[in-house]
Amino acid sequence: MLNKITYRPDHSLKAGMLVAGVILGLIIAFLTGKARFLLIIPVLSQYELLLFMFQSVLYPDEIKSLERLVTSARLTDTADNHTVGWYRASAVLILRMYPNHYELKINANGISNTTNIDKLANQVGSAFHHSAYLMRISNGYATYRIDLRNRKQRIHDNDF
Repeated sequence: MLNKITYRPDHSLKAGMLVAGVILGLIIAFLTGKARFLLIIPVLSQYELLLFMFQSVLYPDEIKSLERLVTSARLTDTADNHTVGWYRASAVLILRMYPNHYELKINANGISNTTNIDKLANQVGSAFHHSAYLMRISNGYATYRIDLRNRKQRIHDNDF
């Protein structure tokens, strides 16, 4: 069974899509005479946020792991005074879940940390608490395999 999560760190309300949804909702509500379109279309315009919330309920551990990875590997460039939104650029992570392993595909998407995208295997493994290794790099994408059979060992003081 294959499940897929597309994770974008900038999950928030999209103002432009919300405005377009309200305008389209007004037009359709006026043409059909049904007021429910004033609510339905603006809510549907935020489909990425709704999808993220739905995936957060279905796959909480995977979403937390992806958030840990984005934070620890600095896969986002925060906004400055000249950009609109929270992030200037952020990597897009696509996680494909297979029964024995995960495949994580990272699209660097113009972030300043792109030169180190091929060296993230340790951080990917740390975020998911399993061993991970780089499978391939092509056209700005790095694909990692996360082996679910072997759990990463944690080091304790008693080991020394």
